Order: sequence, then C-alpha cells, then structure tokens
Amino acid sequence: MKKIIVAILLLVAGSKVFSQQVPKSLTASNGEFVGFYQFTPYDYTQNPTKKYPLIIFLHGIGERGNGTTELPWVLGDAIPRIINAGGTMTYTNPVTGQKETFIVLSPQLSKNYGWWQNFYVDEMLKYARQNFRVDENKIYLTGLSAGGGGTYRES
Repeated sequence: MKKIIVAILLLVAGSKVFSQQVPKSLTASNGEFVGFYQFTPYDYTQNPTKKYPLIIFLHGIGERGNGTTELPWVLGDAIPRIINAGGTMTYTNPVTGQKETFIVLSPQLSKNYGWWQNFYVDEMLKYARQNFRVDENKIYLTGLSAGGGGTYRES
C-alpha cells in the first residue's frame, strides 16, 4: 500500500512540474527586452500532433516591472495567480465534451510605459507560433485593468 501511495504522489508531483509557469525573455524586433511567464499544458509533450489554444494575458498597471527580478509581480492576479496556485488551465468543452488545456503567455510591461504597447502582443504571438503548436482558431487576448485597456487597443 505504501508503494502505491508513493507512486501516486510521484505521478501528481511529476505532472505539476510539467505544467508550471516558467520565466522567459526575448528581445522584441524593436530592441525592447520583454520578460514573461510561459505556461505549457501538462500533456503538451504527450500529444505531438495536437494543437493547443493560446491565451495572452496582460496584467494591470501595478505589475509593471523590469522583466527579470520584478517579473514575479505578474503572478499576483488573475490567470497567472491561478496557475501559480496549481491551476491546470484545463476545461471541458460543453459542446464536444473534450478536455482542452491552454498555453498561456503573460508578458510584463516595462515601467517605461504607462499603457500596453502593441509590440508586446505581436511578440507574444510570434513567440507562440515559433515555439508551440497553436490552434490558430483559438487565440485569446485578455487582461486586467490596464491590461483590459491593452486588449481593447489591440482589437
């Protein structure tokens, strides 16, 4: 019985390792540094032909930072907070009954800006398309507070 419990704990812990937010960065085409969190679905590597929906989350004005040491500020609210607390970003499609799991990218806006600049979303889309199997019919842009304003400007 003890071996079964240990095996189950290892499976649960192992699946969480593969579905955590990971800090990443890139240099945008305009030369700006962009720090961001990347969440990859727990089953991404097990399904090499499956395409995944993408969420790009834009935080509020209070989470602006340098993209490195201040990047954890992004984890304070909404989607990044839910993932950080163990959320798997998995839901059951009410129409098809199929489970879906999202790829999530959460960039950090530089303190040099008072509102979201379009290049952040452009770079996140470019990064996602180059590095993941993204379902082009299921790309979602969302945000909180100033991030909501950023989504409005992008639409």
